[in-house]
Amino acid sequence: MASYKHVRREFLNAAPADVVHTSYVLAHVEDSDAGRTSHGSNMLVIADCNRTTKFEFYLGNKAARDSSIAKINLLLEVLGGFRDALLSEAFAIAKVQKTKGARRK
Repeated sequence: MASYKHVRREFLNAAPADVVHTSYVLAHVEDSDAGRTSHGSNMLVIADCNRTTKFEFYLGNKAARDSSIAKINLLLEVLGGFRDALLSEAFAIAKVQKTKGARRK
């Protein structure tokens, strides 16, 4: 039976109002038994309602390890940039809406 170094599943919707939705992120990294087992399951799953995307991170050989590390680093870079842009736009929209609301009073 596999054991895992890391397992985490988090639902992405705010509860309890959105509890019927199935948006989640699941990440797991299988324990390699101090490097003795190289063919473990390492997976990142991102799901949003009926859509599910799975990313596999194979570590069984040097090329695969290099590729997997590059893949997760690029994903984190892109997601970080997306988060920054999303926050910037959210603040800009809130500022305009606040100004519009203040003019109506």
